[in-house]
Formats: sequence, structure tokens, C-alpha cells
Amino acid sequence: MSEAMVGILLGILGAFLFGSSPIFARLGLQYVRTTTGTFTSLLAGSVLLGILAVPLHAREMLNLPVAALLWIALLGLLNFPLGRYFNFTAVRLAGVARATPILSTSTLFAVLFAIIFIDETPTLLTLIGGLLIVGGVVLTVSERK
Repeated sequence: MSEAMVGILLGILGAFLFGSSPIFARLGLQYVRTTTGTFTSLLAGSVLLGILAVPLHAREMLNLPVAALLWIALLGLLNFPLGRYFNFTAVRLAGVARATPILSTSTLFAVLFAIIFIDETPTLLTLIGGLLIVGGVVLTVSERK
């Protein structure tokens, strides 16, 4: 099997796992507060990551430049505790079917921040994709029950 095919299969598996996580969050949040669910999720993820990453990549971790460590620490602060807390709160309040498309606008924010902060140049297809994301969110938010 080619590397590209392995990458595609891993991408599909990742999409499946990311897609199933709001369901598990919604089920769990029926019994606990959002802060408890966020902490439990972060703890479980940290333990699993520690078991896998530290033994396999300890040397690389110790040799990271200080600037890289600071950026990664900022990412860890913003993405994991805050992002997951807001994600879980959105799923709890709006439901999986409404919150997940809105949370998927993270791609749009990534593109905008790449343009603003690291001078990336978007292609026409990237801009069209961004417009489609905005359109999908508008449709999701304007849906009437």
C-alpha cells in the first residue's frame, strides 16, 4: 500500500474519530458539568499522549528550541482547555447537529490567521471554500425548529 493511500486512510479514520467525539461529549455531559467533562477529557488525552509520545520522542522533545516550546505552550493553552471547554459547552447547549458545523469553521479561522500572521497567499479555491463554510454556518444557524 502506498504512503498516499495510508495517509488517506488515516485521514478518514481521523475524521471518523473527530466526528464521533461530539456524540460522546454530549452523552457524557448529561451527567457532569462542562468543566468536569473538559478536565476528564484533557486528563485522558494527556495520559494517552504521554504513554505514546514520551517514550518514542523524548530526545526530540528535549532538543526543541525555546521559541518552539513557547508557541507550543500557547497552542496547548488555547486549543485544549479553552477550545475544548467552549466546544463542549456549544454541544451541550445547541446540540451536536447544530454545534458541530459551527465548530468546523476552525478551518476558516486557520486560513484567515495564516493570511494575517504568516503571510500565506490563499488560492481561488481556498477563498471559494471559505465562502462555502460561511454559507454552511449561515444555513445551520438560521435553521428553524
